[in-house]
Amino acid sequence: MSFESWANDKLTRFLEAGDPDNEVATSWRAKESLRELYTYRDPGTYQRPPRCAYQ
Repeated sequence: MSFESWANDKLTRFLEAGDPDNEVATSWRAKESLRELYTYRDPGTYQRPPRCAYQ
């Protein structure tokens, strides 16, 4: 298991245990989406995630 995979699993477990309203998880997902957006060189490459991901 890679460090990144291990860290992601650990964060997911902590969020499941201590984020009952999913506020932290939603913020983290938004941060990761924005981080991914900045890696694209061609603006047409990025596809918006489904709306349900942020509800």
